[in-house]
Amino acid sequence: MEEMKKEFKNSSKGKGQMKGVWSIVDSNSHGKPIWIRMGTAYVNKDASLNVYLEAAPKSFKLHIRDLDPEKLSSGKKID
Repeated sequence: MEEMKKEFKNSSKGKGQMKGVWSIVDSNSHGKPIWIRMGTAYVNKDASLNVYLEAAPKSFKLHIRDLDPEKLSSGKKID
């Protein structure tokens, strides 16, 4: 997580251009879905995405959303 915070601060792409990538897994035991962080995505000038995964989701379904820099710097839960 610290590496991602540094990456966000050092990003020259500006606020809102770095996105988080998650896999959402159904949980039968807890009743709520579990969000598992899979990696990071960057928005290109043409609005396409470069996605860097640290893990491969079992379902091959990904959820990509903007990261909140305040939550990253404070250590709060992101999802």
